[in-house]
This record gives sequence, structure tokens and C-alpha cells, in this order.
Amino acid sequence: MSESSCREIGSQEQELQAACTQLRQEVEQNTLSKRELESTIADLKQQSDSLPAKIAERELYLDKIDRHISRLEAEQNRLSIAVDSLSRSLSDRQAQELGLAQAKTEEISQHSVNKEKIEAEIAALESQFKILQSEIATQQVERNELQQQLYTLEEQQEQKSIENNKLDRSIKSRQSAIDELELEIKHRHQDKEDINYKIIELEDSIFFASGHNVDDSLNINIVDLYRQWQSTNKQISDLKEQISKLKQEKELLQYKKWQEHLIFKSNPHLQILEHIDRHEVITESEVNHRLDNSRASRQFANRLREYSLHLPFSVKVESSASGSRYVKEIVTIVEPPHPADVLQADLVEIELPHIQTNGAVSELENTIIQDSVFDVKSQSNDDSFERVTSAHNTCRSCERIPMYGHDYCSSCA
Repeated sequence: MSESSCREIGSQEQELQAACTQLRQEVEQNTLSKRELESTIADLKQQSDSLPAKIAERELYLDKIDRHISRLEAEQNRLSIAVDSLSRSLSDRQAQELGLAQAKTEEISQHSVNKEKIEAEIAALESQFKILQSEIATQQVERNELQQQLYTLEEQQEQKSIENNKLDRSIKSRQSAIDELELEIKHRHQDKEDINYKIIELEDSIFFASGHNVDDSLNINIVDLYRQWQSTNKQISDLKEQISKLKQEKELLQYKKWQEHLIFKSNPHLQILEHIDRHEVITESEVNHRLDNSRASRQFANRLREYSLHLPFSVKVESSASGSRYVKEIVTIVEPPHPADVLQADLVEIELPHIQTNGAVSELENTIIQDSVFDVKSQSNDDSFERVTSAHNTCRSCERIPMYGHDYCSSCA
């Protein structure tokens, strides 16, 4: 094999190593994502632990309000008793002092004024009582909202745990698939080297038989080698199909339900992103109409970069005279060639001659004589070589064609 072929093979092996390194980095990134999820779960748990204390404080405050209402009711009863007592006293005095009605008119008027004041105070207390009742209802609503938030936090914590478990299983399955593919690639490399060595041995026999009669055993070896070569290509095709399925599963995992992310929970901008995902475009006027005001539209534009970190697609903003447009763009990742593709490309370069059951060696001899060139390329772990035959370079003792760089063929040497 020539030096350029060696360099190509070396670069291909480096690409294989780089692909493996990239896969390991993805596994590490998934591990970091797992840790971030665990940290988020811990924060949510801490918030949920603090909610019972807040609820207890609200209940104490409600108890204070209840005691205050009780005091106000007692005061109201006392005032009612006082009013009744004054009314009875007034009636008694009117009955006792019928003759002194003129003298007591001013006193009666004064009592009437006092009665009006007391009634005004009672009305004020009743209004305060209604206000306190409305405050109690408001506090009850706030208490219900706090309980609902507690339930929501618990559900989010449970959802995070489920997502974390799914991510762990996905990482393990992808890592096992990667390990199996690496092992399969090593086996295919070994099969390729075995086939190349067999090609070298058979080509030596073909060169040796160029001046002699060819027996059927050489033809049989060539047929077996050709069948083995076809079998190896079939195995590589199956390997490529497995790799294609694995890539589809990986893309499906990346394009999972992004709407379930916490950043989109109860977020009014979610409907805009879902519209872009389905219809691939939305105008600024449509965003304003869906969000009911331009302020919410500006908030969506400001947070678009933050949202793009959690979307399986990107959103491009196009400006025009009629306004801005948000256009969906699919994120395409250009991946390096897979090691199995490179392996199959290497094997395809080794083209065997047309095989027949009879007269195959004779056709090879005619091809060698007509073209005057016959190349065989092979590789090993430590060395590489290239054998080129020419009609002008023959053995010094016979007419056979020797190995490249040699003056004598294998028989004469």
C-alpha cells in the first residue's frame, strides 16, 4: 500500500477515535443534565417544606381575626343592651313625669341625640364587621391558592423524578449501543484484514500461475473468497441499518415533548411556540392578537433566545416593512462519517475480478498481459506495501513477474 493510502487509513482511524470521544462527551453532558435536575428537585422540595409554615402563619392570623370579631360582637350586644335600657328608662320617665313633659323636653331631645349617635356607632360597627368578613374571605382564597401551589410543586417534583429516570435509562441504552457498535467495528476491521491477506495469497498464486497451467483449486479459492467478501458486505449493510435505527431513536429522543419543560409551564408564550412548530411561521401582528397586547409581544421577543435553548428547532426573526416575522428553522447537525461507513468504503475499494467456475484464471492472465498493470492494496498493523507488475519488469532467470522491488520471482529466489 502506498504512503497516501496509509495516511488516509490513519486519518480514518483518527476520525473513528474522534467520533468515540464525541459520544463520550455527550454521555458526560447528559450526566451533568442529570445533576442539574437533581439540584432543581432539591430546590422544589425546600420550597414545598416552607409552605406549611406559611399556612400555619395564615391560620394564626385568621384566629386573631376571629377573636377580634368575637370582641366586636360582644361590644355590639352590650350596646344593644344599653340601648334597650335607655329606651326603658325613657319610657319610665315619660310615665312618671307626665306633668313635667315641658321641662323634660330638652332632656328627651338629648337622649334622642345620644340614641342617634349610638345607632351611628352600631352602623359603623356593622360596616366594619362586613369589611372583616370580606378580608376573611380574601384570606381564605389566598390560603386555597397556597395549597394549590403546594400541590403543583409536588406534581412538578414527581414529573422531574420521572424525567430523570427516563434520562438515566436513555443514557445507559445509548452507551451500550455505542459499545456494541465499537466492538462490531473492530470485528469488521479484523474481517477486512483477513480478506486482504487472503487476496494477497491468491494474487501470489495468480502471479506464480501466469506462466503455468492453473488447477481448479485456485479457482475454488477465488470463488470462496468472493463469497466471503459478499458476506462481509452483507454484514456491513446490516450494521449500517442498525446505525440508522439508532440515529432515528436519538433524533426522536431529542425531539421529545419539549412542551413539558418547566420553563413552558403556565407560560402564555407556549401557544406562540406551538403555532411556529406546526405552521413554521407567525407574524408580529398575530403574536399581538394572541397575547392581547404589545407588551407581552415584546416580552416574547426578549425571551426568545432563552426559549431557543429548550426547543428542538430554532426561530429566525425576519424584519420587513409590514413588521417582523418569526420563522421556524430546523436545526441540522452535520455529523462526521460513522466508522462503519468508512469501513464499508474501504472494503468497496477492493474490487475482485469477475468470477466464473471455469477459465477464471485464464481471464486474469489475459487481463494482466493486456493492461501490464496489476495492483493489490492491503494493510496491516505495522507495515503497508504495494505490488505493481509491469511487462517490462520480469524475473532475471525466467519470464515470471517478481514482487515490486525484487529482481527474482519467489521460485527463483
